[in-house]
Amino acid sequence: MRVGIVGKRGGAFVSGLRSVPGVDIVAVCDLDLATRTAFAERHGIESQTDDFRRLLDADIDAIAVATPMQFHAEQSIAALEAGKHVVSEVTAAVSLDECQRVVAAARRSSATYMMAENYCFSRSNAIVGEMARRGVFGDLYYAEGAYIHDCHHVQYDAAGNPTWRTIWQVGSRGCTYGTHSLGPVLTWIDDRVASVTCHGSGVHSEQRHIQDDVTVMLCQLARGGLADIRLDMQSRRPHNMTHYALQGTRGAYLSGRHPGESGLVWIDGRSPSRETWEPLDAYRDEFTPLEWREYGAQAAATGHGGGDFFAARAFALSVTTGTTPPIGIDRAMDFTLPGVLSAQSIASGGVPVAVPDSREW
Repeated sequence: MRVGIVGKRGGAFVSGLRSVPGVDIVAVCDLDLATRTAFAERHGIESQTDDFRRLLDADIDAIAVATPMQFHAEQSIAALEAGKHVVSEVTAAVSLDECQRVVAAARRSSATYMMAENYCFSRSNAIVGEMARRGVFGDLYYAEGAYIHDCHHVQYDAAGNPTWRTIWQVGSRGCTYGTHSLGPVLTWIDDRVASVTCHGSGVHSEQRHIQDDVTVMLCQLARGGLADIRLDMQSRRPHNMTHYALQGTRGAYLSGRHPGESGLVWIDGRSPSRETWEPLDAYRDEFTPLEWREYGAQAAATGHGGGDFFAARAFALSVTTGTTPPIGIDRAMDFTLPGVLSAQSIASGGVPVAVPDSREW
């Protein structure tokens, strides 16, 4: 499989893609000459261009879309229509119309589409996911996920001009960037969101921004469960990548709250007492997925707790083996649509807004 990468964020895909035999990264596309030249030299890629259309015309089988989020839908659609397999950075789209058009393009195409929600693949989230899959926590009915990341340093360039993140992530109200929080939660519970209710804290840290410092999106799940999703890209505090909770009928999980801190689990009938939490690491040997056992050392050298590596690897494996990707087009919509529809809820004072199921489109 010959892969072309568009966007400098694509460096996150390189190691995972190359871990699959028969995968070759043959081209890189970026508007900035210095950026794409450095990218190509760093990763040993021969061909480079500033014209995305050249990737579509070239002898390329798959395209990794790693541009700013407002371009993901259009570039994914163009690639699918050209018969190219697509792995897209998050989010899959930024509007309901774009979501519908990406789904339609994926339905028409014989090519594979996958959204690379890397947080689903980090070690701790993968371990919790395996525990959930095996029923360790019992029937799951509540979860929390939060993306708490002070992004002021990437919202403006050196000259003080707003970047795309200012416009598309904090330039409007609602849960504009919620897939890192929601993706793992929905993966654990194995459900989709039926409706959202969204509220905000108001603007406090940065008066130039429209988005609330803290946005909370309550998600009613299709089978009746509840997920509490928090988006916070402006509050002044250290970045916390793992901010999750999970509750089932036989156990619970609380993630660590700072880098290096182990998560906590309690399992009815297995933990020492009803009042004693155990470190997640105590369950690591039993519940670490096979992929993490085999490729964990290689993945750990990549970003987002190894999630970048395994997201890219999962895509490459799905294409080369002809299997369904773990985050295909409908799962990508399950992760993306709630945030898109949250804008309607928060604009209406927090009224519930139904989230469509793309499987019915």
